[in-house]
Amino acid sequence: MTIDLPMFRTLVILLTVTSAVPASAVSCYAESERYTRDGAAYFDMGVAPRIPPAQQRVFSGLIERLEGEWQGEGDALYCKGSQSAPRADSRRFESSLTVRKTGEMVIRIDEQRGYSDEASSRVTHVTLAIADIELLELDAEHMVAIEKYRRLGMNDVSNLWEVVHELRLVAGGLQYTTTRYVNGLLSSHDQRRLQR
Repeated sequence: MTIDLPMFRTLVILLTVTSAVPASAVSCYAESERYTRDGAAYFDMGVAPRIPPAQQRVFSGLIERLEGEWQGEGDALYCKGSQSAPRADSRRFESSLTVRKTGEMVIRIDEQRGYSDEASSRVTHVTLAIADIELLELDAEHMVAIEKYRRLGMNDVSNLWEVVHELRLVAGGLQYTTTRYVNGLLSSHDQRRLQR
């Protein structure tokens, strides 16, 4: 049996590259699980389900554990181009996060983010009120929450935004992931690794 050496090298390189991609890798314009599941009903806004009192207590306890200042770094993926020819723009950033309780069952996350290729930093504010979000998972150290809202886009077209927030306390640190979908298709994904 003869082995084609150039083909063998190509296969080894290909296997090495594909095995280096993390299992949690995301693809530009991939469909939201909820969009895949719900189809056209995905675009109905509806009302966020009421959270039972026991879960409200867990949510309140988690907010207390998350409160404070966090520092670290993250990776961002921004989807550009058309759906038929997507381009992924990946960037690393430094993150300074402040988490605080701003009301009964309300958490506010303020982030200052600096990119190595930009002189200025960006500031974002996220408010998650238990009355306005859907909690998919919740325990003393972890939550996955979804917020859905409409926002005017180009040419005054209304787009449906679905933002999935996952916060997880791990070994004295915090992992915070944000995944954004526009009209059911992935538009950006941020992963942060933070310490107090």
